[in-house]
Amino acid sequence: MTTLGNFFDWFKSKTFSKPWLIVGKGPTFDRVNEINLNDYHVLGLNHVMYRIPCLLGHAIDYDVYNKSEEKFLCRHLVTPWEPHIDNSPGGHSVFSLARTGGLVLNVPALWYNSSRSKPLMIKSGPVVRVRGFSGVAAVNLLANAGVKEVFTLGVDAGTKYSSQFDNKTLLANGRASFDCQKAEFKLAKKDLGISVKPLFPGSM
Repeated sequence: MTTLGNFFDWFKSKTFSKPWLIVGKGPTFDRVNEINLNDYHVLGLNHVMYRIPCLLGHAIDYDVYNKSEEKFLCRHLVTPWEPHIDNSPGGHSVFSLARTGGLVLNVPALWYNSSRSKPLMIKSGPVVRVRGFSGVAAVNLLANAGVKEVFTLGVDAGTKYSSQFDNKTLLANGRASFDCQKAEFKLAKKDLGISVKPLFPGSM
């Protein structure tokens, strides 16, 4: 049985005493062993949640976690109420997928409203801006929860993943590069007051 809850309700019920670190699949992920992950509340993007221990594993796309044969190393999965299928809103809620679509998770799932969903698929609560890549959604998610500063690792510009990840999903959404994230992070700073700071300068 998959346990489902609202991300913002969950967030309000917790106390967070450490900085937040968003970890993606970009080239600087290769430097993950240079830092102590225990110094942070870690949010792993997509397949990162199968590689390193993290408090939250975030995935917009249903295919990332549906029937995955890899073991979750996250304590909670975070996904839109309407997950994407083939890079577009899939038309089904994560609730209905858990009830009738065969979705079974071994960690609790936390949902949020995606700005890409149609109005009929939006539930009460904040609507998180989702544009381009999962890292943008994750920054906006934490910003809407009240976080004012996040650090990043593997959330890089350019066109490559770390050598530790399969390239079959690389830029699968049709974007030419990951460069658009920089403008989105500036917008998040302007509109939501959150600062995004790469652990290794020059990666973004």
